[in-house]
Amino acid sequence: MKKTLAWILALLLVSSALLLTACENGKSIVGTWVQVGENNTYIFHEDGTGEHNQPLHKIDITYTIDGDTITINDKSLWVIDKTETYTFEIDGDTLRLTKDDTTLVFNRQTAAE
Repeated sequence: MKKTLAWILALLLVSSALLLTACENGKSIVGTWVQVGENNTYIFHEDGTGEHNQPLHKIDITYTIDGDTITINDKSLWVIDKTETYTFEIDGDTLRLTKDDTTLVFNRQTAAE
């Protein structure tokens, strides 16, 4: 009985951590984001995995969030894994990823699109 309770508590803690990882200020990054003016899409899943889709290829990614910072690790088979860290902000259905002096703007893709 104690082992079962311990497993349930461990699962609850892991689930809570994953949910907190996917949210910033109560706004979830989970979903599909299309870059404004570009053919560049990120798909973020709740479990810290996702996809980075570009015109000629799809790359599997993993990501972590720490406060207002997101670290995205591209898992490309063609090159050495690439890790990028951005400051991010979600305002409604707009995601801004900022690194140095460059900001990439994405809109959340809804089911109707």
